[in-house]
Amino acid sequence: MAAYNWSGCSGSWSWSLHLTLPFAQVPPSLRFNPAVHYRAPYPDAYLPGSDQDINAAGTGAGPWTYTFATTGISNADPRRSVVIACCTNGGTTGAVHNSLTANAGAVVFTRIATYAAGTNVISLWEAVVAAGTTLTAPILTIGTGNPARVSMRVHVHGRGTTVNTPIQTFVAAASASLGGTIDVPASGMVIAAFSTSTSVAPVTWTGVVEDYDENSSGSLNISGGTYINTGGAETSRSIIADPSIDAGNMRLLACAWGAPL
Repeated sequence: MAAYNWSGCSGSWSWSLHLTLPFAQVPPSLRFNPAVHYRAPYPDAYLPGSDQDINAAGTGAGPWTYTFATTGISNADPRRSVVIACCTNGGTTGAVHNSLTANAGAVVFTRIATYAAGTNVISLWEAVVAAGTTLTAPILTIGTGNPARVSMRVHVHGRGTTVNTPIQTFVAAASASLGGTIDVPASGMVIAAFSTSTSVAPVTWTGVVEDYDENSSGSLNISGGTYINTGGAETSRSIIADPSIDAGNMRLLACAWGAPL
C-alpha cells in the first residue's frame, strides 16, 4: 500500500494505491492505478445580501442588545469562517461592543479588532461555523453608550483564524484619509472595515478592493473591502480609506488571514 498527500494554496490533492497480491503477480495494466481526490478551497466572499442596519436606540438601562435578522452565510463546510463588521454611532459615550452571538447562543463570535473611542465605534468579529446555511438572529450586545444606529456586514472564507497584528486606528478631527500597515502571509487575505460619523460616500480604498460603501443613515457611513494575496508574504502592506470629503470620527480596522485550508 502506498499513499501520498499534498496541499497548496489552491486546494489539496491525495492519491493512494492498494495492492492485495504480490507485486509480481499483478497484471502490468493494474500496477499503477491511483485514486485521485481534489478538494477546492472554500470561496472567499462578501455577502451583500446580509447588509443590515438598525436605525434606533436601545431602550431602558444597559447593556443593550441589537438583534439582526437571520442572514445567509453560504454553503456549510468545516473550514468556513464567518467575519462580521459591526459599526455604531450615536449615544453619549463610546458604545463598547461586548459580545456577538447567533443561533440562540450556539454560535459565539470572538472580537478580533475594535476601536471604541468617541461616539463612532467599529469592531470585527469571527467564528468558525461549520454547519448550516444561515445565522439565526445575530445579537450584538452593547455595554455602554446606547448608540442610535447599528450596522453589520458579513464575509465568509475558509482560511482558519486571523493572524498577525491588526490595524486598529482612528482620528477624531476632520481628516482627508485614515490608514495603517499590516503584514500579509503568502497566499493570504485582508478584510478591512471603515466608518465615520460624516456622510462621505464614496470612500476610495488603497490596498483592498472595495466590497461595500454606504450611508446606513445620515450620520453613519460604512465601507469595507478585501485583498487576496496571490504571491509571497508581504510586509507592511498599506491599507488606506479616503472619504470624498474631510470626515470626523473616522475608524479603520483591518485583519489578515493565511492561505486557504
